[in-house]
Amino acid sequence: MAHLLILAIGALIHIPLILADDLVIFAIYHAFYIGVVTVYVGRFLWLESQYRRWKQDYLRSLARLEGDSLG
Repeated sequence: MAHLLILAIGALIHIPLILADDLVIFAIYHAFYIGVVTVYVGRFLWLESQYRRWKQDYLRSLARLEGDSLG
């Protein structure tokens, strides 16, 4: 949840930079912001894939244990 707040504040900072009419500072900030967003999204996707893999292994082991106890 904190990541969303950071990204939202970062997105709002674009407004005064556009109004300041200094395109070089805006371009530098925007490149940095896109980099941060890319890192956050990549980290989220990596953690999500790890969780899905763990969940799949966990459910397989439960099914295997249930099959062993029945047979």
